[in-house]
Amino acid sequence: MPPGPKLWKAAGLALVAMLVCGCVKKEDYERVMKEKTELQAQLDQRQLQIIQLQEQLVATQLQLTQIVELQTRLKDALSRLEERQKEIDDLKARWEKFKGERRQGMIGREFPELRLDDGRLLKKAKITAMQGDELSFIHDSGFMKVLLSKSNDDLRWQACFDPSEAAASERAKMLAQARTLDQRLSEKQRADVPPRPASTSRSQEARLLESVIRAQRQALNEAYNRLRQQQPSALRGASWDGSRPEESGLINVFAERRAIIGISQLDSLAVAIKANLRKLQELRSP
Repeated sequence: MPPGPKLWKAAGLALVAMLVCGCVKKEDYERVMKEKTELQAQLDQRQLQIIQLQEQLVATQLQLTQIVELQTRLKDALSRLEERQKEIDDLKARWEKFKGERRQGMIGREFPELRLDDGRLLKKAKITAMQGDELSFIHDSGFMKVLLSKSNDDLRWQACFDPSEAAASERAKMLAQARTLDQRLSEKQRADVPPRPASTSRSQEARLLESVIRAQRQALNEAYNRLRQQQPSALRGASWDGSRPEESGLINVFAERRAIIGISQLDSLAVAIKANLRKLQELRSP
């Protein structure tokens, strides 16, 4: 029985396949296999890069989550800090009101005898006024004003007197006076003054500048003494010249510098003094 059409077709396809396979050169086959290997390697490398990028993305997302959390915590902390600051401001306002009422209540108070810290005894004394930290008295011998710091313990307690607060107020007052004098000196130097002997004008400016320097040196010494009281161990043995504090080793010698809180204030005051000393030298030069 002759073979059917399907059998002949299958045989023909097999023959064609055999012929095709027999026609592929070995070099072409190796080239194709090499390209396949290289492409597979590139594919593996791309997949590895994708995995690494996914890991970086996860890490970045985690960092962003942490940043958002930190921002939230910072916002909460700032909010609490603002609330505490309001509470502190409220307490300060209430304290100032309380202190003001106590001091106002002292006006008119009479004393048969009043002993001051310096030993003076005032008879039939009466408080007539209080301005800042200064009391005004009238007594059997006349009228006088006394600073609370120099009155006595009873009056200081009645007036809610704080020595550190008073010292800070006095320093601020002295610095304000020094700045005012310095400003006046600068204005005098810039002003178009009517002709007069140059020596007289320069002499007056020099005297004015000397008073500014004295006030600045006093402020610098007070700032140093305050730091020494607050940080005695840190400033033990420090080199300090009370007459010319701006030249002290603590400020000018690197080996004598100390890691203390507040030394920058000493540096600023010393720089201001040295600047005015240079101006003074210019005024005194012929």
